Amino acid sequence: MTRMRMRIRAAAGLAVAAIMTLAGCGGSSASAKPADSRTAATIIGQMKAAMNDATSVHLTGSVAHAGSTVGIDVSLTRTGGLAGSVGSGGVTLDLIKTGDLIYIEANSAFLKLAHEPATLCPKLCGKYVAVPASQAATMTGDLSMSKLFGDLLGSLPHFARTGTITIGGEQALVLAGSDGSTLDVAAHGNAYPLRAIAPKSAKAGEITFSQWNAVPVITAPPAGQVVNLSQLTG
Repeated sequence: MTRMRMRIRAAAGLAVAAIMTLAGCGGSSASAKPADSRTAATIIGQMKAAMNDATSVHLTGSVAHAGSTVGIDVSLTRTGGLAGSVGSGGVTLDLIKTGDLIYIEANSAFLKLAHEPATLCPKLCGKYVAVPASQAATMTGDLSMSKLFGDLLGSLPHFARTGTITIGGEQALVLAGSDGSTLDVAAHGNAYPLRAIAPKSAKAGEITFSQWNAVPVITAPPAGQVVNLSQLTG
């Protein structure tokens, strides 16, 4: 395996680690008392059902990981698609995942992260580095919507209702977790989480959920914008 291939795998690994850090997030400040009488346990049950039935979602925010703050702005689909960006330490990676392939858009920051010469930028920058299916399976399996939600829903603390708040113009019920986290869950319609805020700890962060079941179709970059690993030297 070439140096470039190993470094691309390491860079993509940053995205995997950042997404999986969300499993520790539990979001928000409270206002008036909720109008309906559902218990926190009932709301969590309804939230789990809604998330399990969802076909897509968009995540925006930041989380702490390995002593750094990781910014996340990604769309996920139930079929395994991903599109968006993950950034940390001044380096932002733009990613697209379709089927068994992941595409990483090369830029000067990416080349610096990979310890590759800036002279490669005219050849690579603005294009996507395609990672073959044989490597993508081990690199990106944890990026799936199903895996992320499975980890999140399997590690929830005890919650209690504390009030309501408005998130993106939508009323949400505020649930305070026994671990210091909070969840803002849609008060009307499907009980989707709208925001999650983890306590100040090694996994501190805030994530906003949007575009439930409304993420645009994720497609691979145009063939002319893709560079295969076999074309690179290292």
